[in-house]
Amino acid sequence: MKPWQVILLIGMIAFFLYFIVLLFVAGHGIEFAHSLRVRTKALLTVMSEKRRLLLLLDDELRRFGIPFGAQDETCLSGVKTMNLTSVHYEDVKKALSMLGEAETRLAFLAHDRQEILKDPQYAEWVATLAEIDRSIRQGTSSYNMDVAALNYWVSIPLAGWVNILFGIRKRDPIV
Repeated sequence: MKPWQVILLIGMIAFFLYFIVLLFVAGHGIEFAHSLRVRTKALLTVMSEKRRLLLLLDDELRRFGIPFGAQDETCLSGVKTMNLTSVHYEDVKKALSMLGEAETRLAFLAHDRQEILKDPQYAEWVATLAEIDRSIRQGTSSYNMDVAALNYWVSIPLAGWVNILFGIRKRDPIV
């Protein structure tokens, strides 16, 4: 073989290997981006159930005549108007904090009220909220692991750019 043929063969082999690496990186990037969409939808489902229970607790506290402050009303009106059908992944953190704040406020309002703490329906809703909180923690943990994996595949030197072509970029975890 002539020297230029050897150089061309080595170049073709290197290009072929680089193309395989690009396919590998793009495949994993697409897989984790899809997994994040699925996990986001699952989180939204659990968050909408938490929202529903918080609104039930709000109605129950109002039924017992517990007075609400202005900040309580503002927080609960935010929960009532919250749209959890198609939230962008950047808005999930804000929605989780809003739901957590509403849960804290409702728990504080019912804290010293013996008549509501003895209500079996209220106790069942609080237990369900605890289970939902565990599901949310588990879902955010899984989401954050997938974010770490996606960020790895996007940041691979000389090959991560292929994910950007598909619109896959680094994301921030839900903390």
